Amino acid sequence: MRDAIYQESFAYYESDGMKLKLYITRELEKILKEKSGDDEGRIADINFAYYNSWLLDSLRTRGDLIKYQQWEDLNKLNVEITEKIRENMEEITTPKCAFVSIESETYYNHLCDIDTDGEKGKIILAGMKSSVKEAPEPTNVIWENRDFDKNIRWSKFILVCIAVIFVLFLTFMATVKAKAMTNDLIGKYDDSINCNEMSHMYSKQQLSQLAADEWVDYYQNGGDDSGRQISPTLSCFCTGEYMEQGNDAAENTYTSTEGKQIKTCSEIFSDRAGVGMIAMCVSFLIVGVNFALKVILVDLIKSLRLKTVTLETVYTMITIFVGQFINTAVLIVLNNASFKDFDGGNGPLSLIFFVGTETDFTVTWYKVVGTTIMRTMTS
Repeated sequence: MRDAIYQESFAYYESDGMKLKLYITRELEKILKEKSGDDEGRIADINFAYYNSWLLDSLRTRGDLIKYQQWEDLNKLNVEITEKIRENMEEITTPKCAFVSIESETYYNHLCDIDTDGEKGKIILAGMKSSVKEAPEPTNVIWENRDFDKNIRWSKFILVCIAVIFVLFLTFMATVKAKAMTNDLIGKYDDSINCNEMSHMYSKQQLSQLAADEWVDYYQNGGDDSGRQISPTLSCFCTGEYMEQGNDAAENTYTSTEGKQIKTCSEIFSDRAGVGMIAMCVSFLIVGVNFALKVILVDLIKSLRLKTVTLETVYTMITIFVGQFINTAVLIVLNNASFKDFDGGNGPLSLIFFVGTETDFTVTWYKVVGTTIMRTMTS
């Protein structure tokens, strides 16, 4: 197009930029005249975007160096900018695209519906085909990102996805470890029997003695080493004591069949407190990771150098939503789920999510998983 302008000696005494602006204005008004059949179509203004993103970035860096009074680095950067401008003068003064404002919506519609040789959205300027597209609002355009290469943008987007996956993987490993610790603490207690039924089967004195015997058998007579679970008598008894006396029941002593004085509920209370602490730490971990994801993704999405503020906002919103949704809800649900009924314990789901114990949305699920999610959402 530059050669065509020079050959015509068009606007000979104007600068190169003004020549191009006047030339495109003339050519577009000719096209509007041909399409509309009248001479009323006028171009209000034309603005250009250039291949100058590196220059704008350098100028931002230059501003920071001035702000922090780093004069030696500033002088080096000034030299680099000057040399690069001299070497690439023609490139940085060649527009990448033009933003055209038309005075009338009628003629704007004529230009939007244009086609050349059957190709919609194509016009001929200076003997070359050019694309015509509806432009975003000028305030929505991030001008310095217009010349950013698509391949680099997509490669950076892949890095964004990898960063999110890595952060979520760390959360996954932490929650797996937390679930394994929880299983070690409370998995040894058999809760298969309804405590209300047990209270009808035994008097409180009998249940106290049976619980003390179970404590002695498990903690002093090798029950722990055999890998068996603790009988429900102990957990049911201690639950009842907690309902009556609260945490003070942990220090109470009870008599076994052999006459030993046992702090029957001390270990189970300690284990349950540990489980509560782990659940609280998991909730705070999830909240912390959500905050970190937000900060990381905002910066990473900016590094994509998207062309409009709308695109930047949409990408940021979607990536943050997906990352935080998976981190807050999906991982904790899957880590607590048992897929043994689904794949027999040998499928890929059971191999990945191997610490889960919940097979359905039971009362236990709402007590363990539901409360953790609720605590996370309210933290």
